[in-house]
Amino acid sequence: MGPVSSPDLAVAVADAGGVGTVSALGVPSEAFVRGLDDMRRRTSGALSANVLLADTGEDAIVLAAERVQLV
Repeated sequence: MGPVSSPDLAVAVADAGGVGTVSALGVPSEAFVRGLDDMRRRTSGALSANVLLADTGEDAIVLAAERVQLV
């Protein structure tokens, strides 16, 4: 996803009935989780977090799974 998707686009897609997806690539774990929290506040639709296992800490993956439907 990287620069192709943004939190605003993901929220719009989720609101329209799709699965809004953002990527953790290149985003510090704390900032990524804060972004997921913000997105969750903005929509009740389906959200997805795309992570690269080698680039993302296990704690961030667990926190993401608590906030979105798909990881």
